[in-house]
Amino acid sequence: MSNPKPRGEAWKNPEDVSSCMVVVAVGENGDKATGQEKKKLWDRIWEVYEACKPPGSVIRSGGGCEARWRKIKPGCTRWREALTKAEAAHTSGENATDLVIFIYSTCLMPPTW
Repeated sequence: MSNPKPRGEAWKNPEDVSSCMVVVAVGENGDKATGQEKKKLWDRIWEVYEACKPPGSVIRSGGGCEARWRKIKPGCTRWREALTKAEAAHTSGENATDLVIFIYSTCLMPPTW
């Protein structure tokens, strides 16, 4: 029986941020159109990520980038929804700190019931 493949090193926050930026940049690239095959899309995302990843990051696979995005995407979606809600509730005189407090207190805090 062969030994199972050891887990790779955990993703660090700067890698997550870089990964999100790459997914958005590559996904919105009009030169490639929207009809890209999934494998080609993730190959391109991996290629760009490897070119601009934070210094000291480990080498990731294309499949690793896709798997990490599946974990990050729900949080990004919740953040975008919360930001949209906060922007709609914005009143005169509020600043960025007020916006963040509103988002956290109304949209991101877990319910206490």
